[in-house]
Amino acid sequence: MVPKLHGHPTGSFEMHDPFAGGRRLARQVLRAQALATALAAAVALAVSGSPLVAAGVAWGGGAVMAGAWMFARRQMAGVASATTLLRRFYGAAAWKWLVLFALYALGIVVLGLPAVPMLAGLLAAQAAGTWALIRYA
Repeated sequence: MVPKLHGHPTGSFEMHDPFAGGRRLARQVLRAQALATALAAAVALAVSGSPLVAAGVAWGGGAVMAGAWMFARRQMAGVASATTLLRRFYGAAAWKWLVLFALYALGIVVLGLPAVPMLAGLLAAQAAGTWALIRYA
């Protein structure tokens, strides 16, 4: 006989996923960043009339989103000791910035995107991500 859980209508044990909340928060942050990036790119296109400027804004915001995705993926790699979690945190932060700077270099050097609109996209996505962390965490 399976013991009943207090207040649980099915009377069965359910597995708790300790990373479910973190994955949900990461999705909300990325969703907010995508929305802010798309909005900033649309405003840039409307104001400047230049698709290159809008592409720069979108690329800058996308680079922030890629870095945030990398951070979340590396940070939620499983249960570990406190020292391993701390190492994982710093490693994830380093990877986040490496991805961001690599995508920025690619956008400026290879694709020829303007740097200032890319910075505007970075600011829009980073502000939205910070807002989402404050709002949903």
